[in-house]
Amino acid sequence: MTRAQRIVAVLYCLLVVYCCVWVPWVASTEGVKDISQGYSWVWSSPGAGVPSLPAILTRIMAVTALSAAAFVLAGKWKVLLSVAILACVGVLLYNYWTERVAERRKQKIHDCAVAKVATAVRCSGYVPKKGEIDLSAGFEPCDNPTPQEDETAVADAEKECAPEMEPKKKSAHEQIEQYKHQHGIKD
Repeated sequence: MTRAQRIVAVLYCLLVVYCCVWVPWVASTEGVKDISQGYSWVWSSPGAGVPSLPAILTRIMAVTALSAAAFVLAGKWKVLLSVAILACVGVLLYNYWTERVAERRKQKIHDCAVAKVATAVRCSGYVPKKGEIDLSAGFEPCDNPTPQEDETAVADAEKECAPEMEPKKKSAHEQIEQYKHQHGIKD
């Protein structure tokens, strides 16, 4: 084993330790799975989250693959430097993309919940007209809601909105058939 290969082996061990102690955290609530809470040290969790094992294993596999390539190319520093730069750019782009996707999903759920609460008739005495959708289901009647009641209503509505934001697992044909069945459309 050459000196360069020993350096790569030591760096590999350090990177594996880093992947195990600087971890991505996720939280799951009722109806919402894997809400990203960002990265933090394993000994200082942010809130009620748990480490994301699939993300940690993916990072370790990526470090292993890159270190194996570096081990083979240890004597060729120019090629190794190019591979390292490309790998760093890839990791940065991946982190940016996953954070943006998680933020966008969380914002969509929150916007859906706010829309439900804002359009729901939460005051007693209202009866929806024929053809109107009653959006007040699940909300307590109130005369003048307090900020705490609004927060509670939004939190409840977020639980309802989360499954709506999940990707559809049915084929287009199954979705059409389900829609026809729900709305009484006959062929």
